[in-house]
Formats: sequence, structure tokens, C-alpha cells
Amino acid sequence: MPARGFSVRLYFPDGDPQGLKVVERPGWTGQGIAFPRLLLAKARARDEVNRTGVYVLWERDDRVDSPRIYIGQSDNVMTRLLSHDSEKDFWTDAAAFTSKDSAFNSAHARFIESELIRIAKDRGRSDLQNRNEPSAPIISEADSADAYRSIDDMLTCIEVLGVTAFRSSTHVPPNDDLREQLFFLDVRGIKASARVESPNEFLVLKGSQAHGAPVPSFLTRPEFRGEVSRRQSLIDDKVFVEDGDHYVLSRDYVFSSPSAATSALTGRAPTPYREWRTKGGRTLGNVVRGDDE
Repeated sequence: MPARGFSVRLYFPDGDPQGLKVVERPGWTGQGIAFPRLLLAKARARDEVNRTGVYVLWERDDRVDSPRIYIGQSDNVMTRLLSHDSEKDFWTDAAAFTSKDSAFNSAHARFIESELIRIAKDRGRSDLQNRNEPSAPIISEADSADAYRSIDDMLTCIEVLGVTAFRSSTHVPPNDDLREQLFFLDVRGIKASARVESPNEFLVLKGSQAHGAPVPSFLTRPEFRGEVSRRQSLIDDKVFVEDGDHYVLSRDYVFSSPSAATSALTGRAPTPYREWRTKGGRTLGNVVRGDDE
């Protein structure tokens, strides 16, 4: 079935696209407000965050493929955010979700918090900072149905805000042909396989190989500092596990782009749209452009 379109309303109360954002969906009684941590004082004055609700903290860092996130709930979201401001250093942005009509109660918030933590863990697309996985409270069947509808709307809104930690692998890329293809890399004596999960996610599969020795220019040129740091993090986190003169991926891993994946695997400047190929020999670039076979 083709993916259905949907709409989300974004309102910028300060007239700044980089500032506070109020996010809503048609027919949803909830609402979200997202803001950079540096605007915490300005967000503090908003009614939306001084209510019962749930929130997500995340780290905005383009060099990191699995950003750190934290999920929580509170009877007053801003009170909890102020506490986290003094206790947690990693986060750069926050989003709080509450109810327009104040119908959101503590049980709803704890139920949704529990589900969001479970979903984030199941997706494995982030470095979840929650130490515990709270049990969902017992709520009525009707309240449970309402909560799940709210979760669906929250997940849509938070992805619009740029957070992919909750994204399902069933999302279809704009070019449907991309999802139907498995791509292979065979360069510098290593072999890897991957597929496109979404327009911003390139999934390299468990068992793929990474070169053990980056080329000297990759380590010394300033434009590759982020890629070098990412590659070292993958080694430190045991995603890349040493196997003779190369590394092997210990699990499937989502990179933010084919370029990020290729530089990490090959240890050199990436040319992903020419080097990744289907079993039939079409390059990733061929498939992205929709070139005839």
C-alpha cells in the first residue's frame, strides 16, 4: 500500500525557525513544544511545558549516528527539565508533549513514557540514557487506546523535529526501488552489504567488514575529522570488532548517509554512489537517479 500523506503544523512563536517550535497535528488534543537547551529560560515561560506530560532530551551532533537521548515524564515538565539542566550535560535539545485541555494525567504520562522507552530500545537507533525501564501503570482500556493514539502523533511530530530514534524500519524512501535493493561494497579488500532504511538512514548489515588501516590523508585532512572520530567511536563501542587485519560489524548499524558509512568502512574519502552496487551491478547512484537498467 502506498504511504499516505499527512500534515503537521509548526508554529514559531518568536519568528525564528531555529528557536521555539510549537508542533501540532490536526484532530490531536495534544501538542508539543521543542527548543534548543540554550533557550530553556524562554521555554520556561510557556504554558505548554508547565503541565503534566512527557519529554525527550537529545544530543544534536551530525558526527554521531546513534545520538544520546533521554525520555521522561513529570507532573510539571519544566520542573523536571530544570533539574536535568543541572544534572545531565549531554543534551542540546528538548521536546515536551502535553495536552491542550489538561486531560493528560500522571498515569497517562507514565504509560506513554514506558512505551516510548520500550520503542526506543527496540529500534536501537539511539544511545538511550535511561538506566531503568519503568513498568507501565495499569489504566483502563479506553485510556490505553487514547494513549496509543497520542503516542502515534508524538512519534510523527518528533520525527518532523529531526529525531529518528523511534523510526520504524517500515518507512518507505521516496524512491521505492531503494528499499527493494541490497547494496554491496567490495573495495580495499573488504566486503560489506547494506540497504537504505530511509532518506537519512543507511543500514550496514552485521558481518560486514571495515578496513583495519585508514589511509594517511584520511587521518590528517581537517575535513575528515568528524569521520575519523565516528570511526574511532565505533571501535570503542565494539560495533567494529577486530578480526585479523580488518574489523567486522558486530551488529546491524544505521549510518546517517551512504557517505558516512563508506568512510567509516574504508578509512578513506568516500565515493559511495559509485562504489555500492546491487547484485546485478547497478550503482547506488543509478538506483537513486532512477536510471534504466
